[in-house]
Amino acid sequence: MRFHRRFASRAGAAVAASAVLASGIALTAPALAVIAGTVPHVQRVADVAGHSPFAGRHCNIATPYYTSGGGKEGEPYVAVNPKHPQNRIVAYMDAARATVDVAFTRNSGRSWQRSIPRGVDGCTGNHRNRWEASGDPWVSIGPDGTAYLSALTWAHFVTPPTDRYVSLVHVQTSTDQGQTWSKPVDLDGQNAVSDKPMVLANPYRAGVAYVIWRNQSFGLATGQRARTELLFASTHNAGRSWSTPVVIERGSESDFFGSPQLSVLRSGTLVATSSLPDTEGNDLLSWRSTDGGRRWSRSTLIDNIPDGGNPAFCGQSAAGADTGSSAGQQTVMHGKSIVFVYLDGTAASSGHGRLMLARSSDGGRTWSTRTVLRSQDPIMLASVTANRHGELALLWDRVDSALIDCEANTIPTQSLFATSRTGGSRWSRSIAIGPRWWNLATSARGAGGFSGYFIGDYQALAGTPRGFTTVTVQGPSLTHRHRPPITGATGVIVADLDVPNPDR
Repeated sequence: MRFHRRFASRAGAAVAASAVLASGIALTAPALAVIAGTVPHVQRVADVAGHSPFAGRHCNIATPYYTSGGGKEGEPYVAVNPKHPQNRIVAYMDAARATVDVAFTRNSGRSWQRSIPRGVDGCTGNHRNRWEASGDPWVSIGPDGTAYLSALTWAHFVTPPTDRYVSLVHVQTSTDQGQTWSKPVDLDGQNAVSDKPMVLANPYRAGVAYVIWRNQSFGLATGQRARTELLFASTHNAGRSWSTPVVIERGSESDFFGSPQLSVLRSGTLVATSSLPDTEGNDLLSWRSTDGGRRWSRSTLIDNIPDGGNPAFCGQSAAGADTGSSAGQQTVMHGKSIVFVYLDGTAASSGHGRLMLARSSDGGRTWSTRTVLRSQDPIMLASVTANRHGELALLWDRVDSALIDCEANTIPTQSLFATSRTGGSRWSRSIAIGPRWWNLATSARGAGGFSGYFIGDYQALAGTPRGFTTVTVQGPSLTHRHRPPITGATGVIVADLDVPNPDR
């Protein structure tokens, strides 16, 4: 009870102070004036995961890294249906770390239902290999309401023989708002070593969608399978078939692309971003295509990011350790300006946080960058998105390093949200999503090379008619007020946020 009082008191002080500076965080530009009725506020919040339907079933090959008793979800993503905005779809790694789960709502989050995409791995009826797990889920919904779900399924990553490691990108579709899903369509053959796929429905053309991913062998595959590539494929028939993968960029065998991202502009131009290491850190790069992804430009340098990451918490690494410089979401404002955020490695290595925002208003030809957030404490999993009104929203996690108690297994963490109506030059005060403080320590996974605190390499947010919806994975509350209660060691927390705007 002593710890509950301690964190409740700290959280209360932060709220009473009102400004983000009270919690050790400063948005670097002046905060927006707080006019009555304009501060973002949470309309509703829920844990959509509940108990894993696969707990105890051992339907995939059990590994120490992806299976964990008590429930520990990861890598959540959310999409809002532009045709029926009350419909939202969330995908995430199952609590047993076995497969991909989906939850959907048709009433703006007042109630949620679960649906399980079939044919993905051993848990869902695919027995072609000795699958270990599925993950990296991503969701996007087109203007006709067709939902696209991309994910990975892999085998022999940690179970022998590891030289037979495969990791396959597949996409499924739903035409009933997430209730049922088509059979998965593989994009890269049966012997690929793919990673970090992202699916994007073209918001201006029904039935058109794209996937970007990286080929990454992690030193397990050899020969042609071990090549370092950034890849792209498209569909023009609502996901029934996909084009042969196109290579956007190649790197040397020792290179490592960061998490790939993709945007489509109203003009039809596609802009991809990722990162590659160089002698001084990582080059954050972009590529553009004006013919639907058949051909791509040479890379454009956005920024050079120094190497570095957050210090270990209680001797273990934390979520987002292998995300690369371009992690999070990439978004488009008013159909023409691309925006994304990324973390500064130098600040992270010193135990602080610095969040950068990159923006291009000419289709990825040139970029400007600016610091949008500084924190005295570590920050993780930052993402940004825009709604149809051109408002930006920022979502990130912050760890209070001064109050970490390893003996009590307590790592106090917040999920924070802020908005901007000025393209990112000024931001509102931040507000907490879910409990004011939750415990990252309950997300510990496995042992060995992939141990650590893992709630995923990303979290997400999406625009709604009145604001935004967010999805994060969180541990149990460290304050008396459990809002919302979670099932198991972590929960998939979805929040609907109202962002009043007198100009709308």
